[in-house]
Amino acid sequence: MKCVIFLLAATGALAQIPQPADPARLPPVPDLVAPIKPGWQRPTLEEKFKRYTNRTFGPTSMIAPTIFALQDQLEDYVPEWEQGMEGYSRRVMNRWGRFAVRNTIQFGFDSMLGIDSRYYRSQRSGIGARVWHALKYSVLSRTDGGGTTIAIPRLAGAYGAGLITTTWYPSGHDSLMRGLERGHTHMAMEVGRNLLREFWPDIKRKIFRRNRSAALPLPSD
Repeated sequence: MKCVIFLLAATGALAQIPQPADPARLPPVPDLVAPIKPGWQRPTLEEKFKRYTNRTFGPTSMIAPTIFALQDQLEDYVPEWEQGMEGYSRRVMNRWGRFAVRNTIQFGFDSMLGIDSRYYRSQRSGIGARVWHALKYSVLSRTDGGGTTIAIPRLAGAYGAGLITTTWYPSGHDSLMRGLERGHTHMAMEVGRNLLREFWPDIKRKIFRRNRSAALPLPSD
């Protein structure tokens, strides 16, 4: 219930978001990334809001919370929530609430600071260079003007969610250090997502190519 109340209040606050900051005023981080591909377009506020709503309330928004909640259930994470369907439901809503708070904070900062937090795959071919690209883009983001800066929205979302969500944890799980630990977890998950975004298209293409080759008929004499 507390996470729902927070999201309702946050939605009202987001409606009052001022015009985005001038991307030129953001601290630049030069010479760390390849240039944006030709044809890149600055994301509009409407596009950012659509991405936020899809990530938070869309058809697939409950997939990750249900999976992570199952792990929490097996490990009896927060024993006070007990086992059974009631305990699992609490853990699902806890995971979804953490993601929702993080996404809400990130969208607010994206909009106010003029930052594009979408992930852009590397244009290089080496595995090491691409891994490094995915790692550094966990703490860097594009600006709406096409430059590069510190990923303030992502960091604020990860650690803000970690701290805010302590309000619905039972005693013993609601300390400042526990909140920071959850922030670290969010950032570690971001690294994993970036690596998946970077390499999954290639893996998927190879899998489908192999399946198509196996389906071809053998040549006849």
